Amino acid sequence: GALDALLESAAGEARSGELRLAEAGLRARIARALESYAELGVAVRLLEESLAVHEAARQPLVLRRAHEPFARITDGRYQRLATPLGRFELSVAAPGGLGKVPSNLSRGTAEQLYLALRLSYIEHLAGAHPALPVLMDDVLVNFDSGRRWTAAGLIADFAATRQVVFFTCHESTAKALRDAAG
Repeated sequence: GALDALLESAAGEARSGELRLAEAGLRARIARALESYAELGVAVRLLEESLAVHEAARQPLVLRRAHEPFARITDGRYQRLATPLGRFELSVAAPGGLGKVPSNLSRGTAEQLYLALRLSYIEHLAGAHPALPVLMDDVLVNFDSGRRWTAAGLIADFAATRQVVFFTCHESTAKALRDAAG
């Protein structure tokens, strides 16, 4: 019986040793995996930053010029307009946020974006056709009152160098445009 107990104890110690060895192997694999994860995380972050710098430098002139009016209309809520590399879609992003396509914006914000893009596009083509008038039909109708006043100021600034004809049936929009134009 003592011999059986001794053999059983020795077998338990051997099994315990095997388990400790397996645990040490697993700990080493986990440490390597964590190190690899950290390295890949840094690499991904560097690639994302490099891509953002490259995209910012390669944006069409119309988008670069639309950035400031759009940020102004949205009170700085959206800071970046871009077309991601390899895709033909517009993306807008808040500071430090992920990009959104216009269909994921509220209707008012999407229309603010389109107004900024239209003004930028017309400004970009102004050298070729400076005398053409710009017609707008109630483009501020879905803006809240604060953004309506800001957009009216942008339109008034825009109208300083070209003729703008604005149609509206809303007295608040007409007042905002009159006040902005002085």
